[in-house]
Amino acid sequence: MKAWVGGLAIVLGLIGSVSMTGAAQGDASSVDDATALSASLAYLQTHAPELGIRDAHNEFRLRQVVRDSLGQIHVRLDQVYRRVPVYGKQLIAHLDEAGVPHSVTGAYLAGIDVSTQPSPYRRLEAPHSNASRAQSIPPRRRIWCYTPRPRAYA
Repeated sequence: MKAWVGGLAIVLGLIGSVSMTGAAQGDASSVDDATALSASLAYLQTHAPELGIRDAHNEFRLRQVVRDSLGQIHVRLDQVYRRVPVYGKQLIAHLDEAGVPHSVTGAYLAGIDVSTQPSPYRRLEAPHSNASRAQSIPPRRRIWCYTPRPRAYA
């Protein structure tokens, strides 16, 4: 569900995780960041129908590649929509030491369909200032996703 609040798109979605097994063959040699990224995106594209991903190469931006003490590789991918970051949505692809992806966890919002064009500049005035001191604030391109959490009532 989406709503507009003063030129800001609010998109409601669910947070969850997905764990799947099976992947393409990996190389037993050390794996560099570019290879880990490529394997992660290929894995996401392979499982795109299950996750609701349209095009993994265009929907994710590399945030970080981390190697843990067990030799496993974790590739953090931020979700983007039309090159605009989707706030709070990130998938982490988990690869073994050979660079073979085996699972993905995190939050992804499928089916985003909102405008990425910023609203016009707004003139903001500080309290107790005159109009000559007002300044124009450039718009920021960012998609904010709001996920309601169930409330516990006593």
